[in-house]
Amino acid sequence: MNPRRFLYLLASAAVLYISGSLYAAADISVAPRAMSHTQEIRSGSAEFEINVGGRTPPVNVGITIEGPAENVRLTLEGALDFSSIKALSNSIIRPGMSDEEKVRAIFYFAVQKLYDRGGKGCDDPLEYISIWGFSWCGNYARLLSAMWESVGFPTVFLNPVIGMPSGHTISCVFYDNQWHMYDSRLRGYFLNHDNRTVASLVELDKDDGLIRRGLDYEGRLNYHWGFPLIMHNYMNAASDWYDGHKAHYGNDALFNIHCPVWDKSVNLHAGETLHLAWDNRGKWWSRKDLSPRWLKEHREGQEAITLEPLIYANGTLTCALDPGKYKDQPLELEGIRTKSGKFTPQKAGQAGSLTYRIRTPYFIPSLSVKAAGVTDGSPVNVELSIDEGASWLPIWHSEGDGEFKIELTTEETQRVTWYSENKYGCLVRFSMPRGGDPSKVALRDITITADLFYRPMILPSLKAGANRLVWHDDSRGRHKRKVTFNWLEDTNVLLSHDDPAEEDQVEISALVTNNGNSVAENVKVRFFDSDPAKEGRQIGEDFTVASIGPGETVEAGTSWSAVQYQPDASIGVSIGSGVESKGYISNTIHVVVDPDNTIAESDEANNSTSRPLVVYSKAELVLKDPSFITFSRDGDMVGITALVRNQNLYGHITRAREARNVRVRFYDGQPDRGKLDENLIGETIIPSIAPGEFGVARVEWDVSELTGSRLVFVAVDPFDEIPERWQSRRGGYILTKKEINISMQELNQ
Repeated sequence: MNPRRFLYLLASAAVLYISGSLYAAADISVAPRAMSHTQEIRSGSAEFEINVGGRTPPVNVGITIEGPAENVRLTLEGALDFSSIKALSNSIIRPGMSDEEKVRAIFYFAVQKLYDRGGKGCDDPLEYISIWGFSWCGNYARLLSAMWESVGFPTVFLNPVIGMPSGHTISCVFYDNQWHMYDSRLRGYFLNHDNRTVASLVELDKDDGLIRRGLDYEGRLNYHWGFPLIMHNYMNAASDWYDGHKAHYGNDALFNIHCPVWDKSVNLHAGETLHLAWDNRGKWWSRKDLSPRWLKEHREGQEAITLEPLIYANGTLTCALDPGKYKDQPLELEGIRTKSGKFTPQKAGQAGSLTYRIRTPYFIPSLSVKAAGVTDGSPVNVELSIDEGASWLPIWHSEGDGEFKIELTTEETQRVTWYSENKYGCLVRFSMPRGGDPSKVALRDITITADLFYRPMILPSLKAGANRLVWHDDSRGRHKRKVTFNWLEDTNVLLSHDDPAEEDQVEISALVTNNGNSVAENVKVRFFDSDPAKEGRQIGEDFTVASIGPGETVEAGTSWSAVQYQPDASIGVSIGSGVESKGYISNTIHVVVDPDNTIAESDEANNSTSRPLVVYSKAELVLKDPSFITFSRDGDMVGITALVRNQNLYGHITRAREARNVRVRFYDGQPDRGKLDENLIGETIIPSIAPGEFGVARVEWDVSELTGSRLVFVAVDPFDEIPERWQSRRGGYILTKKEINISMQELNQ
């Protein structure tokens, strides 16, 4: 054979062998699918639908909106509506609710969506809930009162002295012809003697026992202050209202300093793109030193609010300055002309400037500028104004002559706080020198990007299934507006239940697919609580799949005792004690296949996935006062009713879930541990007790052969089926007694 032909055939065979090896490879994947939906809108009002599939809840990533558009409102049908306080309140209450049910629904929204962190906060309730969401009692009460008033309930503030320099603010709301007291920061209210309705201020003033029994939780509720101080506070709140001590205020009299009006409108000009993400990138109000007024007003509790917030998200407003469309942009030119896609001085010997106005309804923690240009040696300057052009802060200047690039980021935007008249906006000015030849001085490719800070809860979160989106904006004409939703579908992490509480046993499964065309053998699957690259903890042992054929999907699993763990969470601060503790928002379950990289794959980038998961706080079942046990008689039958409260609204931010299947047992005499079936009158299973609410347990007792006084004991969760926060060790349960005189024919106590 010709040697050259032999070498050619040998080389060809080698190429075929190598390419065949590459072609016949496994591709193990657990990665979710990146999904998007783009909707083009040609009018001021539109509705559209996004269908979300998959076996697991979607992970919302971001929304991108391109204008021009004026006063954009984008809402999800059936979800919370943050376009106004009234719209928000109406999206919480439901048809058929009584007045008290409406009041309590709004109360629980405030309790569970705000969190405890120092600072007076801003005056505007919608601004507060949309951007910040943390402060002291004053902002809690202001939001709550604004929401109640928006749906027709008059409100005032109670402000008894609680041992703090500024006192403590409690909301008072009028319905059913009486005033009622609700404390959204300490997360409590008080039932009347009927154990059904909320007590009025008149009733609380007449009977301090209603307050005392409502706080009889052995200090479990009151993580801010001690029991005696809180008891004194509530008694003052009720009595001062009627004793003429003027401890109540109108809703506009609470704060000494009123913040300027917040403009919530989202306006997009030509060349502007708004991107709102659900996650954060570490951009927050970190430079309090840039606001002397803030430092002056917040002498009390500064340390708390200077910590990174527990909940926030970051987005961007990107502004591309277009010389060809500058008249449609918030751009002011002085001594500048546009030519061939550039900004240049109008004429020789004349300086010029172009000023761009940035305005958003969200706080701007930083701002970046990118541009290119040329100069004849005179400096080109970039300046920032946070006071409507009254003064300018230099943030960049060119050096030398010839071509230059601008790439800068500044945090000076943090001078614009909730006290600023032009919140949240600024001006960016580009100044060009007096040049001999205008053609030698120019700016081009200018992009300004404002980083945004807000609460992710204001965004319309997609759910599995059909999502109906509603768009409104006030701009006229049929010009194009574009909205793009991005989300992750099928995280491939399955859970035995999606809302576990601490210590619940959860079965976690991962769906592992071989997208290649070769069998994968001995595939390891490893589970983590949080990112393994950032203090994530392995859950259980590695799960090994013997083999996965091409196109095959298998399920790998492990068991996990749920615990709240978020190593990257910020610190929480109790204002009453000043004690810092680790904050918590949610866990993230991570899954990695082939973690040791022992399998040759055609794609190594799809071997991991994750799914966020809120682990809810333990229940706090309470029945400590005998007045929550009542008797009624009908012949020889005595009805016994017990009210059990799930008081698990604790922590800097509540992560509260209903207590489920609460077993309540009733005994004729004290039961003995280990003999819980003796002296049993009966038992009830309460299916669910919502956070902060009461569950009703009732049994009927045949007393036809009994006489005299008896002690009825009520045991809550006697077999310790529900882990509870108050327990120092497992096995304990609540046991409360009340005496009954069986001989009394008329019994209603």
